[in-house]
Amino acid sequence: MCVSRFASASALSVVVTSSSFGGILGTYSVGTGDFSSTVQIDFSNGNGYVFDVAWSGTTTGVALLESILLSVNGFAVTTDDFGWGAFVSGLGVGTDYEYGTGDQWPVVENYWHYWTDDGAGWASSWIGASDRIALDGSRDGWVFGIPAMPQSVPTPSVLVAFFAAGFTARRRR
Repeated sequence: MCVSRFASASALSVVVTSSSFGGILGTYSVGTGDFSSTVQIDFSNGNGYVFDVAWSGTTTGVALLESILLSVNGFAVTTDDFGWGAFVSGLGVGTDYEYGTGDQWPVVENYWHYWTDDGAGWASSWIGASDRIALDGSRDGWVFGIPAMPQSVPTPSVLVAFFAAGFTARRRR
């Protein structure tokens, strides 16, 4: 069984667009709640998107994706259900969409590689997104087509230092 869903709700966030920092094209803030997790989606063309998802109670990796789906226009999630949980086979943001199940021999990397970080750095997940319990401050990463960890995202302090350096340099001239 294949379930494909596309967001139809209006975006509840401000999008920051910049392709000059590691291919991250957009950053979104969605949801409400006492806790937050970050979901990063990296496409095979190098385009990446970061979603800061607020939530309350207990949530899973799939529930984080569903929160994004409900909040961001142009977001898509396709899952396959094999009876043991949701297998995320397709993700899309705007015009970027990739689908795969690892079935194109000999190119068996055509699927979404799932990464998690609960504070110790990125690690390839040994469980599926429907079984993963997110923690406050945790990160989930999705990378299509290669077994590489999600691309680096500059921290806010790095961005502040970068922009401050640019403004200082202008004043000296």
